Amino acid sequence: MSVLAHAAGTVHISTWNMQWLSSVPTKKMAESQRQAEDVAKMAFYFQQTQADILAFQEVNDIKAIQQIVGADYHVRLSDRASPPFRRHQFDDINQYTGFAIKKEIPFEDPQEIVLDTQANSKLRFAAYVIIKQAPYADIHLLNVHLKAGCSQGVRMNG
Repeated sequence: MSVLAHAAGTVHISTWNMQWLSSVPTKKMAESQRQAEDVAKMAFYFQQTQADILAFQEVNDIKAIQQIVGADYHVRLSDRASPPFRRHQFDDINQYTGFAIKKEIPFEDPQEIVLDTQANSKLRFAAYVIIKQAPYADIHLLNVHLKAGCSQGVRMNG
């Protein structure tokens, strides 16, 4: 967890890979098939973080993440989840990145930069928000979800 200066004190930022969190599970992904007790336990753990901002990964829909963070947070999924980017979405379940931001924290949700130039790529978009903290400098947050396979086959030395 990081702590950054904010006009009202500090901003606590957490990140969490939700592992196929979805309000509409699919049989193809056992990880997406959660019980009410699982969701309640995830919500409990989230409350323990006391995060003002959560950068999350692997969330299929707003309803699912809202069950974890509650009604006191604005939820923003990456632009890939929006209708203009339908060709970048799978038909059944997706792994979106995004942010849950406490409602009292002002922020902007600018258009994201699409880095993949392939027309129908299903690769994950990074989510981007700007935390407004006048009179201090804005905080730019980028939430990137790398594939586990990205590091396979490449060894970093030193």
